[in-house]
Amino acid sequence: MLMSRRGCEAPRKAVAPEKLAPPEKLATPEKARSPEKPASPEKPRTPEKAASPEKPRSPEKPPSPGKDLPPVLLTLSRRGKIKSAL
Repeated sequence: MLMSRRGCEAPRKAVAPEKLAPPEKLATPEKARSPEKPASPEKPRTPEKAASPEKPRSPEKPPSPGKDLPPVLLTLSRRGKIKSAL
């Protein structure tokens, strides 16, 4: 037997307008944020890392093993064992 959703919910009580919060006390996006901190004095910037001598890259670096392999689709069983690989 199907019951309507309306019958399962608890009835909502009406709230008197006096008990509602006045609109001034409701949180607004501007008031909800913490007051902004005063800007800290600007620190002198240190030279970036690019100023330091760079290490020469070795051209003999072997390629990573997974870059040239084709993607593989695995089908797993419910227990996590591989059923098939395409």
